[in-house]
Amino acid sequence: MRWISIKNHPKLPDGDYGLADAYCADPDCDCRVIYLWVIAENAPGRVLASINYGWEPLRFYTRWMGLAKPDQMVRDFKGPALTSMMAQTAFAPALFEIVAPLFKENDYLELLKKHYYQFKTALKNNKKKYLLWL
Repeated sequence: MRWISIKNHPKLPDGDYGLADAYCADPDCDCRVIYLWVIAENAPGRVLASINYGWEPLRFYTRWMGLAKPDQMVRDFKGPALTSMMAQTAFAPALFEIVAPLFKENDYLELLKKHYYQFKTALKNNKKKYLLWL
């Protein structure tokens, strides 16, 4: 888990925020999407924002979803975007502005991709559907 410290932000309480990476738990799915769940150190277990990021080109997600051309859902899958399938808190837009640029950090993105492939391999080897954070 990566941690970021926020101080003096006009829309967020000061504190440390954790970025927990999560992945699709279907062993047969290869969506190539990373989910970052943002939590506050002082409110463990409560997801303040869920942000998804697909690292493949837009055409990959358009084909993967079986569409002729990309729609808004495909564009959101490509990300970064606030995950539309998850409830978001009032802090989510401000957290998104801070977290989304982290996907441009090549070392961090490569680490998240590595976690994705490790997770998917573990799923296939165990033939179980479960959620795992790396």
